[in-house]
Amino acid sequence: MNKPRGRRPGPGTTKPAILAATREVVAEVGVERASMREIATRADVDPAAIYRFFDGKDDLVAAALRPPDIAADVAAGITDSDEPGRAMVAGVLGAWDHPEVRQHLTALVRAALTNELAAEMLREVFTTRIVGAVERAAQPDDAALRASLAASQVIGLALLREILAIEPLADVSTERLVEIVGPTIERYLRGELEP
Repeated sequence: MNKPRGRRPGPGTTKPAILAATREVVAEVGVERASMREIATRADVDPAAIYRFFDGKDDLVAAALRPPDIAADVAAGITDSDEPGRAMVAGVLGAWDHPEVRQHLTALVRAALTNELAAEMLREVFTTRIVGAVERAAQPDDAALRASLAASQVIGLALLREILAIEPLADVSTERLVEIVGPTIERYLRGELEP
């Protein structure tokens, strides 16, 4: 087998490769079972290279799981919409359509189920950013409860559709789910809560 000639990839390509490999491994096996050796193998770097950029596994995982700031876009869509329930469903599910965001969110959600650092990062994304916008869009009576109900519905929908790939839900288009689930979220935000 011929080895490629020339220099190994430099810091400009090594760090992103390590972060991508970390997200890939964590999405497959979780934080606890993700090994530095496996991450290095997937990134095609020597394990010692990881320590040039990160202080250890916790530092690496924290950097790799920090999702792109999709929450600001989702929150703005909710705040600016006349139908915030539909906007919430469209924004959260639509975020998964971008491969880089999908990789981040898949790793983060799976890790959050067993790792407190990842759980805190996920809480921060949803509670501080998205749920705050949902609260502002909700009726003022019980706004926090309304926002929590909406978030639980949409996060559960994303979990079943995007992480667990439950059929037939996994095959339903985002647009159709917005039409089906959006009115329920609207009721949580602006309708009667009591029967």
